[in-house]
Amino acid sequence: MKYKVIGFVSIFIIMILCFGANYYVLKEKPKRVDQHLTYNKKECKSDEFCTHLPIVELNYDKAPELIPYIDSKTGLRNYESIGTDGKFTLRYSDKGNYLSDKPIISNDVTARYRGNSSLDFDKHQFLLKFVDDKGIDKDVSILGMQNDNTWVLNGPFLDKTLMRNYVAYNISGKIMDSVPETRYCELFINGKYQGVYMLTESIGRTLTGITKYSERWSNGMTSYILKVDRKKDKDKGVFIDNFSKYTWKLVGSNAALIEYPSSDKLNDKLIDYIEKDFSKFEKALYSYDYKKYSEYIDTQSFVDYMIINEFFKNSDAGTHSTYLYKDVRGKIHMGPIWDFNNSANNYVQEVYSTENFMFQDKTWYDMLLKDGKFTDRVIKRYRELRKGVLSDKYIQNYIDETALYLGKSIDRNFEVWGYTFTKEPINNMLIPSDRNYTSYEEALEQYKTYLHGRGKWLDDNIDTLRQYSHFSINKIYEGK
Repeated sequence: MKYKVIGFVSIFIIMILCFGANYYVLKEKPKRVDQHLTYNKKECKSDEFCTHLPIVELNYDKAPELIPYIDSKTGLRNYESIGTDGKFTLRYSDKGNYLSDKPIISNDVTARYRGNSSLDFDKHQFLLKFVDDKGIDKDVSILGMQNDNTWVLNGPFLDKTLMRNYVAYNISGKIMDSVPETRYCELFINGKYQGVYMLTESIGRTLTGITKYSERWSNGMTSYILKVDRKKDKDKGVFIDNFSKYTWKLVGSNAALIEYPSSDKLNDKLIDYIEKDFSKFEKALYSYDYKKYSEYIDTQSFVDYMIINEFFKNSDAGTHSTYLYKDVRGKIHMGPIWDFNNSANNYVQEVYSTENFMFQDKTWYDMLLKDGKFTDRVIKRYRELRKGVLSDKYIQNYIDETALYLGKSIDRNFEVWGYTFTKEPINNMLIPSDRNYTSYEEALEQYKTYLHGRGKWLDDNIDTLRQYSHFSINKIYEGK
């Protein structure tokens, strides 16, 4: 009888734990939404501006500013973005949306321009921080995405398809965790129409799901998020002196910035912890200690990150706008993925063919791919994904359905930005000039054709990744 009671109690406890775990997951990670599949087709029946997309308005008395300066390391012009206070308004329902509709969100925000090379574009991107009436950060849920106080308004400009980020983020969200969600909208600034934008989750503690550890920072430990990018004179924040930095393994003038905790919360003890903790992984990796390095990282995230960015040929990945994060309870994760505007041969200064690999020369991956077990995992995972969400049929249908969803908003967008459909050399166009497209249809066809060709090349050559882990190449370093 005693054992029966113990058995029933054990089962009951397990059920409670399972229920709690499921509840925690549901609360922390809402189900992802493919916006273009939720569209209830309602026609606009008015001469007033009307769209099936959400309408976002930004209103401010003084616009954000870009203060130019010369980067002493590169000699190139760069910018510092100065923010401004404003009001964010969102209108959306499952029918046609009008400027006269009652807002579902109306909130104070601080806004600034964001980006690197995109700061030169006529169509600006924005970083929005929601605040309450006292100016304190305020978490807001937008269109079913997770509560957060910081959001990105991404305006596709160089990407004439208007969908490189949308497609890559949503496809990637079916492959790996902690991928930003995004929603199309049409933007007005101080009453003036600005075209198609994407409201996107920012990279921070909410997206990555890492533990808020501030109450225990006194012990010198913390969860953290790192961003690897160009280090500029005007950068604000704390850069770590990690192993790959002082051994020149990071590419060029790149450095790892601590994104979380924020610089005003950091102290010498926490910075030292992050530097040493992250360097443990790097030291093991660059010492050819294949067994040891895997104790520090979530290997699957490194595999998936590489496959996604190789497939879309995202030139910046692993070099610029590259993120890693670690929950104090777990391992280092690669990601979240970010910024696919330059992917699929949409990079301004250089032509990227559908051929060749990129990641064999990227920081960390130049060593990971010397590990035969890691390489085999990449190959196996790629083959699996090509049967599903990375298959030609799935990708091509996804692109077509997204274009169909955007509908008349495409025409409205290019009524403002259509001057960029030219082969004449003007600012911020692809080089050489004959790479620029003269219509939306032409740009869309290039995107589809490129991804089809990229998939075919990877199918035919993915097994050749094993060359980088072959004994004949690495024996001198491994002391054999």
